[in-house]
Amino acid sequence: MKKVIVPTDFSQASLNAINYAIALFKQEQDIEMILFHAVEYPVPVGMEYGIVNGDVLTEQLNSAVSQAEQKLKTIIRALPNESNINYQKVIEVGSLVSWVTNQLPELNPDLLVMGTTGASGLKGLFVGSNAEKVVRSASCPVLSIPKEASWKPVGDIIVPFESKELSDEFLLALKELQLYLDAGLQMIWVKTPHSLSIEEDLIGEMIDSMHKHGLKRFKVNTRRSFSPSHGVLTFSTEVKASLIAMPTHGRKGLKQLFHDSVTEEVVNQSVIPVWSFNNGSIKPAAEEKSTDQGKTKREIKI
Repeated sequence: MKKVIVPTDFSQASLNAINYAIALFKQEQDIEMILFHAVEYPVPVGMEYGIVNGDVLTEQLNSAVSQAEQKLKTIIRALPNESNINYQKVIEVGSLVSWVTNQLPELNPDLLVMGTTGASGLKGLFVGSNAEKVVRSASCPVLSIPKEASWKPVGDIIVPFESKELSDEFLLALKELQLYLDAGLQMIWVKTPHSLSIEEDLIGEMIDSMHKHGLKRFKVNTRRSFSPSHGVLTFSTEVKASLIAMPTHGRKGLKQLFHDSVTEEVVNQSVIPVWSFNNGSIKPAAEEKSTDQGKTKREIKI
């Protein structure tokens, strides 16, 4: 059974993400889809004067939780009655980012599907840098769905790359994603004025790495642009792609931080869904499991 988490703040963008997730897994046999809502702590009345009424605060919090409970019930009742999907709801008090960082790993989900507001990006739905922290810190792949995006079969997946920066875990997960979606891969390296890599060497390394991991139906492309994110987004429009797949690394050094900023810029600005895979927190992405023949097979989350 696949376990899918869909955070919702009850906006149209988050409702669209729920419908996208349902369509994405329509052919899957068993899906547990958990709709998650974070109830923020209310700002206490009188705090500016140093006076806080604990009873009032508790009452406000209980009321917010009760309202969220009713809204989630209403959403679930309105969803398609798919026999293969078991809808669940989870409400937690606190921030979405804190829950993703501390409690999401305990659920061990296969995917987190999060709504965005299209060209203005995640910041319009999850205020400030919260969305970027979710993409960077989630313990499972994150599928970011722009507000206007609707499910359609994926023809090509755009995969940006830099020299030797696509990990084995990422490529194995990408292979599983490609097989699940029956899609082609358009690998793209964006040459900027600051690029130091030699194009021919970089392309050769990527082709060797793709073959090493058994990836097929791929094409390696190069484009020139003033920034990596602009080049990726322009290329995705050029080839009429319907999905972008990118790694993140968490906050581990300047190189990784720079690349994470590129991933987050793409997520924020893309008008097509973006699948992001956190190399820093998935340990590992592929797990060995025994088979009846005594051999092992690798199971990879998408």
